[in-house]
Amino acid sequence: MHSVYGESEKFSQEMLEGVDALVFDIQDVSVRYYTYPSTMAYGMMAAGEKGIPFIVLDRPNPIRGDVVQGNILDTAFASFVGLYPVPMRHGLTLGELARMIVGEFGVQVELHVVPMDGWRRDMTFDQTNIPWVKPSPSMPTVESALAYAGTCLFEATPISVGRGSDYAYQWVGAPWLDGVELAAALNARAIPGVTFEPATFTPVNAGDKKFEGVEVYGVKLVPVATDYDAPRAGIATLVEIYKRSKDQWEWRVGAMDRLSGTDQIRLAIDAGKDVDEIMAGWDEALAAFRQRSAPYLIYR
Repeated sequence: MHSVYGESEKFSQEMLEGVDALVFDIQDVSVRYYTYPSTMAYGMMAAGEKGIPFIVLDRPNPIRGDVVQGNILDTAFASFVGLYPVPMRHGLTLGELARMIVGEFGVQVELHVVPMDGWRRDMTFDQTNIPWVKPSPSMPTVESALAYAGTCLFEATPISVGRGSDYAYQWVGAPWLDGVELAAALNARAIPGVTFEPATFTPVNAGDKKFEGVEVYGVKLVPVATDYDAPRAGIATLVEIYKRSKDQWEWRVGAMDRLSGTDQIRLAIDAGKDVDEIMAGWDEALAAFRQRSAPYLIYR
C-alpha cells in the first residue's frame, strides 16, 4: 500500500506498538472538508501497515444520509481537509465512508464497522434523541452543520463565518456589507429550502480572529428544509459578497483550493461567472458518485 504519512510515519507506527486493535469512535459532521474523516483514514492506513484490525463504531450522519451535494474533489487538491474524491456533502456515515475507502481508494486494512441500530438515512441528528455535543468548538448546532457544507468556503476569504457564536457558519458578514441588500439579492435567487435574513453581529473570541470586537453586517442562513442545497447557498453567497467587496477581497488561495477540492470555483468567481456556470456538471458527477458509493451503504 502506498503510504502518505511522510515524516510522521515512523511516529505513527511507534504509537501502535503493543496495540491489538485500533478503535475509531468520533462524531463527524459528514462534510468533506472536516478533518475527522482524514484522521480516520490515516488511522486505517497505520492499522493496515501494522497488521491490526481497525474498528469503526458508527455514528449518525447528522445532516442526513439521503442527500448528496456539492462538487467532487479533484485528487490534485487532496489534503488533510479532503483526501478522497467525494462531494462536499457526501451523505455517508463514517462507517460507510471507511468501507468506501477500502473498496475504492486503495487502503488495505482489516476493517470492522459496528453498525447503529435505528438510524435512517432521512434523519437529522435532532431526530435521533441523542444529545448534540459540539463535534468541534465552532459547531454549536445541527443548523450550523447544515450550513457548514457551503459556508465553510468563507474560511478562505476575509469574511467572518460567525465563529465563537451560537450561529457559527449560519452567519456570514463583514463591516463593509449591507445585510439588508445582501439578503434581498440572495432571496431573489429563490434557493429551495433556505432563506436569508439580514444579520448584525460582533465576533468575540473567534478562533479565526476576523473582525474581533467589530460590528459586522451580513446574512443569516435559515433552513426551511433540511435537504436544502447548502453548497449552492454557499456559492451564491460567495458570488454576491465577492461582487460587493471589491478591494476588500483577498483569497487565501491555497486554503480556498483545498477546501473547494479544485481551483475552478475560485477562478470562476474571479472571472465573474454566476452560480449555474460555476456548478455546471456537478449533478452528473454526483449521480456517478451515488452509484460508486451504493455498494458501501449499510443503512436504508
